[in-house]
Amino acid sequence: EEATQKRDAPTGPRNRIGVLVKRHQFLLGKGGKKAKKPPPTTTSFFVPGSAEEKHELAKLIEAELKDQKEEMKELTEAIKPSEKRIKNVTGFRDFLEDRRAAVEKEKKIAEMKRIKEQKEEAAKAYEAKKGDMMAEAQETWNNASPMVKKVMGILETVIYRGPYGDEFDALGRGYLAGVLEQYIEAEEEIVLYMLAFPFKSASTAKTASPYPDLAEVAALQTLGKLL
Repeated sequence: EEATQKRDAPTGPRNRIGVLVKRHQFLLGKGGKKAKKPPPTTTSFFVPGSAEEKHELAKLIEAELKDQKEEMKELTEAIKPSEKRIKNVTGFRDFLEDRRAAVEKEKKIAEMKRIKEQKEEAAKAYEAKKGDMMAEAQETWNNASPMVKKVMGILETVIYRGPYGDEFDALGRGYLAGVLEQYIEAEEEIVLYMLAFPFKSASTAKTASPYPDLAEVAALQTLGKLL
C-alpha cells in the first residue's frame, strides 16, 4: 500500500514521467500541434531562448526521466505481489459468494422439491382413503335424524358451492350432518355467524364505494332465506 501511494502520488513517478515526457518533446520540437504550447504543470517550466541551453535542459530532463522510470519499475515490482494477493483474495471472495449463492439455490430447490413431494404424498393418501371417507359420510347421512335433515335442508339453500372441485355431495353433507347431530342430541343452540355483517369496508381499493351495493343486497337475501 505504501509503494502504491508513493507511485501514484501527485509528485510520484507515474505522474512525473508524463510531465517530463511532454517537456522533453516540447524542447525537441516533437509532438505535432500539441508541442506548440508548454505542457501544463503545477510547477514553473522555464524554456531557454538559445538552442544550446535547450539542449542542456533536455539532457537534464532525460536524466531525471531515466531516474523516474527506474523508480517506477522498482515500485511496480514491489507492488506486484500485493496486487496479486489482492486479486487472489478478491477472486476467492467472488468464488465464495458464487458458491454460497449456488448452495442457497440448491437448498431452495431441494425445499421446493420436498414440499412438492409432501403435497403429492398427502394427495395420494387422501385419494387412498377418500373412498372410505365417502362411504362413512354417506352412512352418516343415511342414519341422520329427520331434524338433522330438516336443518340441512335450510342450510343447503345458503351454502356456497364452488364451480370446481366441490365435494359437498360426496363428503361435506355427511360431515356437516354428523356435527349437527351432536348439537341436536345435546340440545345445544346452533349459532351461525355472518362475518363483519352489517359493516362494510370503506376502502375503495376493495370496493367501488363506501356505500352499500349488491354485495350487501345478496347478504340480506341470504339472511332472509334462513329466517
